[in-house]
Amino acid sequence: KTTWNEGRVRWNGAAYFMEWDDIQYTVYSFSLSACCGNVYNLSTAEVKGFETDISILASENFTLSAAVAYNKGKTTDDFVLPNGLLSVPDGTELPNVPEWKGNILGRYTFSLGDMPAYDQLSWSYNGSSWSEIVPASRYPQDSYNLANFRTGINRDTWGVDLFVNNLTDEVAQIYVQPRNYEP
Repeated sequence: KTTWNEGRVRWNGAAYFMEWDDIQYTVYSFSLSACCGNVYNLSTAEVKGFETDISILASENFTLSAAVAYNKGKTTDDFVLPNGLLSVPDGTELPNVPEWKGNILGRYTFSLGDMPAYDQLSWSYNGSSWSEIVPASRYPQDSYNLANFRTGINRDTWGVDLFVNNLTDEVAQIYVQPRNYEP
């Protein structure tokens, strides 16, 4: 963590390595259950990655911020589910863990009469990932971008904020359920 230029520039960063034992995952498979998911303690995994962010006060009224994160998560041991039909081999990528994520935000502050106000535009990226842990029953989840706009004013003890999320009407795949998957 560091700050420069009399506090107008702030940069943070971290690198990490995590070893994970007895991971719990819900597995959805007709061969295990026709109605619902089953929770299992898988063996081990590891996650390696880094994240960094920067915030720049470009002028008295304009702040620009950006962040990026990289994650590489995978199993580090073989695991066979109790019925023996499905297995998770060593080196399987963890589900719902995109390799890359990032965002950029611009915020402009000003006065509307005697009331503090702001306009803010943000963009975020979420990389592709897998829906499930079991390779035989998982599906790819596409990457997506989201853009959002906010504006607002404050006065004494009240404020009004207006926002539009997902300006480009992106259809984000948060989770692909195997029973509803259509490629």
